[in-house]
Amino acid sequence: MALKVGLSDSLAVELCYLSNQNLSSTGFRGLLYPNPKSQLRTFIGGEYNLLNAKTDKSESAGNYMGGFIGAELFITPSLSFTADIGYGTISLTDTVTSVIQEESYPIVNAGINYYLVNSKTNKQKLNERKDK
Repeated sequence: MALKVGLSDSLAVELCYLSNQNLSSTGFRGLLYPNPKSQLRTFIGGEYNLLNAKTDKSESAGNYMGGFIGAELFITPSLSFTADIGYGTISLTDTVTSVIQEESYPIVNAGINYYLVNSKTNKQKLNERKDK
């Protein structure tokens, strides 16, 4: 789950939370939109997350830090599909043994956004695009 807040037409911040049986992640993503008035908005960004992992044999805490590129396609003024791909490093420390493990991974994200605020602004942008 994420909450995205637009700071301007070309800059946004997402607060993110993910949880399942073995992992929880809390963090944020910063996004820069070089083409904010396009129906297909590309973006670049970075993210940082605090991680907690638990298995039958161990418990770990650490972080994830990475960068990404992607695009967001508006289907309606309030609804969009987004996808990005990036690369980042996960660093986990076993809370019992203090062993640190660090590895880098490619990351792929996809999602659907529903905008509660700025729908009027998005509608105006979509109408401006159609007029061109």
